[in-house]
Amino acid sequence: MEPWQAILAPRGTPEAVMARLNAALSSIIADAEVRARFAAIDLAPMGGGVEEAARCFRAENDRWVPMQRAMGMSAT
Repeated sequence: MEPWQAILAPRGTPEAVMARLNAALSSIIADAEVRARFAAIDLAPMGGGVEEAARCFRAENDRWVPMQRAMGMSAT
């Protein structure tokens, strides 16, 4: 089990705004100093975009929801 983080925007955020945010964040995580600082604390930045984030969220959901259900856990 590995923790991860994502930066999200509200549903309905215009595509142009999402593209600008993704470009800015991609530029930041491509910076050698930022990557070195992340590596120093065992973080591995992963870029992408809306589609990549959706794939990751689906994969995590597919991985953990069956276990949660098998254990009788619920969000409420």
